[in-house]
Amino acid sequence: MVLGLLALALGVALPSMRKAADSPPLQLLAEQLTGDLKRARSAAMIGNRPVALINEPATHSYRVEGVGRPVRLPRTATLTLRTATSRSNEAGADRLVFFPDGSATGGQIALSDAAGQTSVLTVDWLTGMVHRSRP
Repeated sequence: MVLGLLALALGVALPSMRKAADSPPLQLLAEQLTGDLKRARSAAMIGNRPVALINEPATHSYRVEGVGRPVRLPRTATLTLRTATSRSNEAGADRLVFFPDGSATGGQIALSDAAGQTSVLTVDWLTGMVHRSRP
């Protein structure tokens, strides 16, 4: 009887523990991506030239054009980029562009993982400001 109750308790607790263990990496990735978006905006303003954040699904990574190295996503993470205007290049990479005046093409970036966790970053087209929402 005691073993049955213990098995039942573990059956309920383990999935919750696994979900909690998976969420910090997604949160950290969202924070890193937020910082990279802000760096892209700053680089555009300082350099007086457009700078793009480029999502490269073929390599499961993203990068900021001309700033740093590509960031490889964890195998369990998915990055989806939606912009008001299609800015894909010939390789199928999606682009969110920041302009020298601080504005951007605008759009949303959704990060999700295998556990169903999602974090959404929104880039305002007029100001280029990045906002993070946690559904």
